[in-house]
Amino acid sequence: MVTLVAPPQIKSSLCTSQEFSAKFRVAVAEDQPRLLHALVTILARDFDVIATAADGQTLLQSILEEQPDVVVVDLGLPDMNGLELTRRVVQNLRHTRVVLCSVEDDPELVNAAFEAGASGYVWKNRIACELNSAVRLAATGRQFTSVM
Repeated sequence: MVTLVAPPQIKSSLCTSQEFSAKFRVAVAEDQPRLLHALVTILARDFDVIATAADGQTLLQSILEEQPDVVVVDLGLPDMNGLELTRRVVQNLRHTRVVLCSVEDDPELVNAAFEAGASGYVWKNRIACELNSAVRLAATGRQFTSVM
């Protein structure tokens, strides 16, 4: 007589995407209040949004104190453009990554963003479907660019 034994229950060591990304802390800068709200709403699905700002200087002060994993920055902030903010973040916070958001799709501008140290570049009309992926990739040391 053969006795069948159920296989042991194996608990997966892989985290769900929500558990995996929930540890990532994100700061956001956008000068348009409605778009800032939209960015925070999208990011909060998967990440801990720890700081927001309507200008670069305020965000820079917050991120120096909070040291987020990723910073999401509007390219056209009123006091400091996203490229300059990216350079400052990269110079001062080695482990913080930057994802730029812009309406600009000029390949030279995208290249300038990566030369400044950005890890991602997302077009604003694609934030709903691409931003969280870009942030997740940036946080794990990889790059992302919206499809041209």
